[in-house]
Amino acid sequence: YLFWSGMATAVIAFAFYVAYAFGTRVAVQAFSAQTSAGTVTMSGSGVRRPNPGLGRMGTTFTGISVLALTGAIVARWTAVGHVPLSNMYEFTVVFGWGIAAAYLAFETVTRQRRMGVVALPLVIGMLFIASLFPDRIIPLIPALQNGPLMTIHVSMMMISYAVLTVAFAGAVVYLAQGGEGHRRFASLPSAEAAGDLAHKAVLAGFPLLGLGIALGAWWANS
Repeated sequence: YLFWSGMATAVIAFAFYVAYAFGTRVAVQAFSAQTSAGTVTMSGSGVRRPNPGLGRMGTTFTGISVLALTGAIVARWTAVGHVPLSNMYEFTVVFGWGIAAAYLAFETVTRQRRMGVVALPLVIGMLFIASLFPDRIIPLIPALQNGPLMTIHVSMMMISYAVLTVAFAGAVVYLAQGGEGHRRFASLPSAEAAGDLAHKAVLAGFPLLGLGIALGAWWANS
């Protein structure tokens, strides 16, 4: 139930992000002019701007999705008796959760809510893929029975993949906008903002990936 709740709230969050990015409200601007009869003020339609309430709802439902998936992971961990990263179902669920959590963290730092239009479909797609794998609980094979190393290595790899997926989302927007100095789609973040997000995510994700690979070599040698 927690898994499906996490997927459903991710879908709702994506809908709010789309509405925030592509649905606009008209900002009313006032114009003043000095005439012989005094100051005349006129109001009219001005710049179209995103509705911030829709963006906040997208962020809120993303947070709810992260909480629901956290509950699903904890419940699975309790059921199997070890960190739930030993098969494709468990790893893909945790990966979807990681992407959502990493995106939420970077959104909080960069304030680029419209990136949710790209990031949330990745979360939804990963959770959908997870639903296609068998979720039955089976005993661990001997190679996976080194609890500490398996937990540290696979967790580090999953975290690095999740953070680098945020970098991928930033790169997609950067290329869609046509690179620096261009902005083909006014509803999406600028190429400069998307590039900055991708750069920050790579700075965090690449060292984690290197550490995860080193830990994997240690585990394999053991």
